[in-house]
Amino acid sequence: MRELLFKNITSLEKGRKILSLTEEFSQNGIFSHVQRRFIFQVKETSNIRKRINPPQFYIFRQQDTAKKEEEIFIKIKGNLYTVNDDKFFKIAFCHSLKINICPSKKSQK
Repeated sequence: MRELLFKNITSLEKGRKILSLTEEFSQNGIFSHVQRRFIFQVKETSNIRKRINPPQFYIFRQQDTAKKEEEIFIKIKGNLYTVNDDKFFKIAFCHSLKINICPSKKSQK
């Protein structure tokens, strides 16, 4: 059995867009819960820093062998700069992926 939930939230006033996809999958006695989230925020800026910081990566993995559960969390944060109609824009982004795997369906956080 596979269940999908897709959310698309756009706020023109705040210049923000959030895309979220949640998937629950159960097969052969194993339940997996996968959540993907993409957040973008666009702001007009007048200055661009001379040194742009590289994106930040976070990786977290936790495994409980006694309960046969595993959790993986990956997050990428950063900024992009672009030009449109002679205006500078800063695009802040945050992408995350969370995977929970357990032997049978449980309430997930």
